[in-house]
Amino acid sequence: MEPALNHEDELNSNEAYSKIIKGAGVITIAMFASRILGFVRDASIAMVLGAGFYSDAFFAAFRIPDLFRRFFSDGALSISFIPVFTEIMVKDGQDEAFRMARCAIGWIMLPSFVILALIGIVVIFKWHDFDLKVTLSLIMLPYVISLLLMAVFMGVLNSMGHFAAPAMAPIFFNLVMIFVVLVVSPCFDMPVLPMAFGVLAGGLLQAAIQVPFLLKRGFKIPGKLVFYNNATVRAFKTMLPAMLGMGAYQINLLFATFMASLLADGSISYLYYADRLVQFPLALFTVSLSTSLLPELTRLFKSKQRVDASELFIKGIRMAIFMTIPSMAGLIVLREPIAALLFHQGAFEICDVQRTGDVLLFLSLGIWAFSGTRLFLPLFYSLSNFRLPLKAAVASILLNIIVSFFLMKTMGISGLALSISIASILNCMLLFYGVTVIIFHFEWKEIIGTACRSLLLSAMMFILVQQISLFFCPPEIYSVKLSMFLGVFVSVIAGGIFYILGAYFCKMPELLMVLKIVKKQG
Repeated sequence: MEPALNHEDELNSNEAYSKIIKGAGVITIAMFASRILGFVRDASIAMVLGAGFYSDAFFAAFRIPDLFRRFFSDGALSISFIPVFTEIMVKDGQDEAFRMARCAIGWIMLPSFVILALIGIVVIFKWHDFDLKVTLSLIMLPYVISLLLMAVFMGVLNSMGHFAAPAMAPIFFNLVMIFVVLVVSPCFDMPVLPMAFGVLAGGLLQAAIQVPFLLKRGFKIPGKLVFYNNATVRAFKTMLPAMLGMGAYQINLLFATFMASLLADGSISYLYYADRLVQFPLALFTVSLSTSLLPELTRLFKSKQRVDASELFIKGIRMAIFMTIPSMAGLIVLREPIAALLFHQGAFEICDVQRTGDVLLFLSLGIWAFSGTRLFLPLFYSLSNFRLPLKAAVASILLNIIVSFFLMKTMGISGLALSISIASILNCMLLFYGVTVIIFHFEWKEIIGTACRSLLLSAMMFILVQQISLFFCPPEIYSVKLSMFLGVFVSVIAGGIFYILGAYFCKMPELLMVLKIVKKQG
C-alpha cells in the first residue's frame, strides 16, 4: 500500500519545489540571453555563408564537437558526475568531494595533451591532403577538451546550488563567435576558417569564466591533482551509458546530418537551423528545470526521503507540461516568420526560409517528447539507474535509422526531421513507463488535468497567433526586418498574454506557484 503524505512531507516537498523553480528561473534567464545571442551568431553565419557548400561544411564539421558539447556540458558527464559528487558531499564532506573532482580534471587533462600533440603532428604533415570538412573538424576538435572541463566545473557548482555561472558560460562563447564572424571572417578569402578558430577561442573562455566561482567556494585550481579516486572511477563508468541514454536525440540528429549530406546542398543547414529553433524553448524551460532538479532529487533519494522526491518529480512534470505545450504550438504556427526574421539576409534566400520552416514543422512535432525525455532522465540517474534509459535510447536510435530510409525517399530533409520526432516519441514513452514503476505517488488525475488545460489553451492560442501573424507577417514582407520583428513580437506577446490569462482564470497551480515565488522574491 502506498504511504500517505503527512503535513510535514508536503511542506518539505513544497520547499524543495520552490527551490527547484528558483534555480530553474536563474538558468532560464541566463539561457534566454545565451540563446538570443546564439540566434544572432547563427544569423551572422547565415548572412556570411548562406545555405550552400561552405555552410554545410562548417555545420557538418561543427556537428561532432557540438554533439560532445551537448553530451558533456548538458548531459552525460554532469549527469553521471552530480549524483556521485552529491553523495560524497552528504556522506564524507566537501574536501572529499573536491578531491574526487580534481581526479576527474586530471583524467581529462592527461589524455588531452596527448590528443592535441597527435592532432598537431597530423595537421603539420597532412594539411594539404584534407578536404574542407576534415580541415574544419581538426581545427575544432580541441574544443571538446574545454567542454569536458566545463562539464566538471558545472557539476561541482550545480551540486553546491550555484547555477548562474554554468548557465551564463555559453553567452561568452556566442560573443566570441559573433565577433569572429562579423569582424574577423570578412578579412579572409575563405571566411569559414577563422570561424573554426573562433569556436576554439570561445570554448576556452566558456570554461575559464567559471573558475572564479569555483575558487570562491574553496575549490583550488590547479590544486593537487589526483589520478585515482574510487568515486571518480564510479562516475566515469556510468558516463558511457549516460551518454547513450542522454544523447539519443543527438545521435539521431547526427545520423540525420549524415543522411542530409546525400541530399541537395543546403539540407544540412536547414536541419541545423531548425534544430537551433527547437532547442530554444527546450533550453529555456525543460533543460533549466531538469538541471536544477537533478541535485535536489539526488539529495532526497540519498537522504531516504523517497516520498518527497516522488512528489517533487510529479510537480516538475506538471510544470514542464505547462510550459512546453504552448511553446510547441507557438513554434509551429510562427515557424516561417521566425526563420525569416532570424536568417533571411545576405546569401540566405526566401526559398531557404521556406525549407527551414518545413523542416522545423516536423521537428517541432516532437518537442513534447524531447522535453519528457530530458525531464525523466534525472529521476533514473539520481537513483543510479542507467539500464532502462540505455535500452530506451538504443530502441529510439534503431527506429530512427529504419524510418529515416523510408521517409527520406518521399519527403527529403523533412522526412529526416519527422523520423527524429517519431523516434523521440518512442524513447519518451519507454521512459514514461519506467517512471510509473519508480514513483510512489503517480497522480494521474493532476497530470492529465494539467495536460488537458494546457492543450486546450494552446489550441486556442494557436488560432489567435495564426490570425495575427497572417496580418502582421505575410510572406511578401519577409525581407523587411523591422516589420518582421514587430510582427513576430506582437504575435508572441499576444499569444503569451492569452495563455497566461487563460491559465490564471483556469486557476492552474503551475502558474500560481510561479507567481507566488516571483511575489516572494520581489
